[in-house]
Amino acid sequence: MKEYKLFLHCKEILRNFDISNVPILEDDREIKEVNKTFYRPNLQLSNCSFKEDNQLIGRVPVFLEAPSFQFLNNLYPDIKYGGHFYPNNCIANQKVAIIVPYKNRQAQLRVFLHNIHSTLQKHYIDYVIILVEPSTNGTFNRGKLLNIGFKEALKLYNFDCIILHDVDLIPEDDRNIYQCSKYPRHMSSHINKFSYELPYEYIFGGVSALSTEQFQLINGYNNMYWGWGMEDDDLYERIKYKNLKVSRYPSEISRYYMLIHEHENENSINDCRYSIYHYYKYKMDTEGLNSLNYVLEKVEFYQLYTKILVDPLEEISKQQLHDLGLCVN
Repeated sequence: MKEYKLFLHCKEILRNFDISNVPILEDDREIKEVNKTFYRPNLQLSNCSFKEDNQLIGRVPVFLEAPSFQFLNNLYPDIKYGGHFYPNNCIANQKVAIIVPYKNRQAQLRVFLHNIHSTLQKHYIDYVIILVEPSTNGTFNRGKLLNIGFKEALKLYNFDCIILHDVDLIPEDDRNIYQCSKYPRHMSSHINKFSYELPYEYIFGGVSALSTEQFQLINGYNNMYWGWGMEDDDLYERIKYKNLKVSRYPSEISRYYMLIHEHENENSINDCRYSIYHYYKYKMDTEGLNSLNYVLEKVEFYQLYTKILVDPLEEISKQQLHDLGLCVN
């Protein structure tokens, strides 16, 4: 307990440390060639238990500074290359992939990594941070990138649970446990942008948790939503279609802080989203993980995360929508 209080004290000092003049260098995110899969030593340890080792405190500070990657690497020395962490004194109950769709958000990424590693090390989970980034400068497709992240993550480790996580959302309470349960969980149900109120009942965006079996059962996301809007409402319909319920933590726990980006509106609204939503509403079993097409460019292992670079084949997908008469733009 003394060590943990010291850890919090050091974090508070670093939170108030002026890092505004620390240079942000591209080469301070050293790429290291490691095994193409993750593993943890097979030690004779007991399973982790919150009842015995609970270090949760509830509301936690949100670190809004964007330190350099070198600063973060030094701050979190226990993170294995690729953004992999597991407790050393017990066996985690779940292997969790934190999958983050990503494009042109380096400052937000540094803030995200600072906060997420600080919180997740207290959850007694075996986790990896995985970014999925398009290699082309096209339209952002959040759902398809998350599908790709899921497929590629399972090649790296035997994950039990996936957390679908926007890079601009920071958890404010460490009791918001990053694990999966009997039902899919909408984790970010109360966000500062919406005055910590649930915007509408069937929202399932931002941060969500599903077991690998649940995500496979619903066939993942629809791959056809290019631009902003509707991919999460579509996912909610898929969950209902498979007779699953959506769970949420209480409002005092499921709190998130949304980061603001200077190019907040650069992901244009998808004008075809409603026609796509209605057309595929009864075709969920044929559009999703089992129809996913992309080109894997490379996988990079950094100290605090793994990055999967892909070509999401936007033109092929948009041609399909055009041929179906769903999007004629």
